[in-house]
Amino acid sequence: MSDSNDSPPVETGPPAVKRRPSRRWLWLPAAVALLLVGWFSWRVPQYRLVGSYWTSDVLLIPAESGFLTRDAVDSFMLRDWRDGHLRWKVTPPLPRPRPRPMRMNPIIGSSFSLSPDGHILAAATLIDKNLHLNVWRDGAVAGHVVLPFAGPRPVPMVKALDGGRVFCWFASAAVAVEGEQIIARGKFPAKALMAPDGSAIAAPTPNGFDYAAVRVDGGAIKLEHRYSSSSSLGLFAVTDGFMMDSAMFAGGIVLADNGAVYGPSGVIRPGGEWRHLGMAPGGRHTLQFTGQQVRVFSPAGGEAWTVAVPNRNLGGDATADGRHALAYLEVSPPAGMMDFIRKYPAAERLLGGIVTDYQVLYRQPGKRVAILRPRLNAWWPDTEIDNRWWFPSPDGRSVAMTASAVEGARCFLLRY
Repeated sequence: MSDSNDSPPVETGPPAVKRRPSRRWLWLPAAVALLLVGWFSWRVPQYRLVGSYWTSDVLLIPAESGFLTRDAVDSFMLRDWRDGHLRWKVTPPLPRPRPRPMRMNPIIGSSFSLSPDGHILAAATLIDKNLHLNVWRDGAVAGHVVLPFAGPRPVPMVKALDGGRVFCWFASAAVAVEGEQIIARGKFPAKALMAPDGSAIAAPTPNGFDYAAVRVDGGAIKLEHRYSSSSSLGLFAVTDGFMMDSAMFAGGIVLADNGAVYGPSGVIRPGGEWRHLGMAPGGRHTLQFTGQQVRVFSPAGGEAWTVAVPNRNLGGDATADGRHALAYLEVSPPAGMMDFIRKYPAAERLLGGIVTDYQVLYRQPGKRVAILRPRLNAWWPDTEIDNRWWFPSPDGRSVAMTASAVEGARCFLLRY
C-alpha cells in the first residue's frame, strides 16, 4: 500500500501568461501579396502610357479606326489606336435656341453617331424650326440635309452606318440619307434604338420592347417582322448626345437584359445567368460575366469562349473580332498592406497610387496576354479622379481610358 506522502511534489511558480502574437509580423501577408502581384506583373507584358490628351469630359467612343473624344470647344476628335495621332477633327453646329436652364450644355438639341468603322460622323441639330443633319467622312463634309418640323421641339436621334448611309428620326418621322440625298422616308417610334448595321429597331415600352426589322425599298423605310416582347432592353442612355445601349446587335439581333436573344422571328435562345454591360464596335460580340468567369459571346450565332479570372470580377469588354477579352478585376489587399502603403508615401508613389482595380487581356481560348494597372497618380499627379471610362482597340494591343476630375478631364492611351 502506498503512502500519500510519497506522491511527487507539485511545482509552483508564477501564473502562466497567454501571449498575443507579435504585431511585428502582421505585415508579412501584405508583403507576400505585394510580391505575388509583382511576380504576376512581370510574367506578362504590361500596357505602357503612350500619350495623354485634354478632353472636355469622359466621353469615349471606340471604333475600328480609332477612338473618339470631345475637346473643350465642342469639337470631336478621332485619334489613332497605335500612337494617338489625330486622324480627323469635326466641330458640329450648336443648336439654336438653346434651352435657358441648359445653356452650359451644348449638346441639348443635338444627337451624334459614329459609324462602327470610325469613318462617318453624323450630327442631327435643332436650329430654329429645322433639323440640320450634317455628315462627315474622315473629317470632311459629306452631306447636309435640312428637315423642317412643326410643333414642340423634338428629340432627334441619328445612326451612322459603315459606308455612309445615315438614319435620322424625330417625332415619329424617319429618313434615310446618303450624301445630300434623302433616299427613303418612314416612321419610327420616337425612342427607338437602332442596330449598328441599321438592320432593326427596338423601342422600350413600360412592359418590355417593340421590335421591327428595317428595310429600305423604293424610297420607303419599311418595318417588318413586328412584335412585342415582355423582356427589358437593359442599359441604354443618351451620353453627351450619343446613344449608348447594350441591346442592339448587328443582323437584327436584340440581347435583352435577362440574356435572352431575339431576332426577326422572335426568341432565338432563352436567357441565363450571364450578365452583360455593352457590346464591341460593330455589334457582333459582347463580353458577359458571372461569378469568376467571363466569356466572349456572339448573340447572332451563339458561339462563345470562356475564361476563369482571379479576384473580384467586374465584367469587361470584348474586342470587335471576338478574339480578345479585356477583363476588369478588383483585388482587396490585406488591411496591413494598405496601412503600410499609406504610411510610406514613397511606396504609394512607386505603385502609382493605391489602386485596387486592374485589367487583364485574354486571347481566345483563354491565354493571358497583358496586364494594365492604372497608375493615375503618376499620369495625372495631385488629382482626385471621380470617373473613368475605358475601351480596348480592335486587336487588344491598345486601351484608351478617359478620366475626369474637378480640374477637367483627360484621355490616356496605353499600349503593350
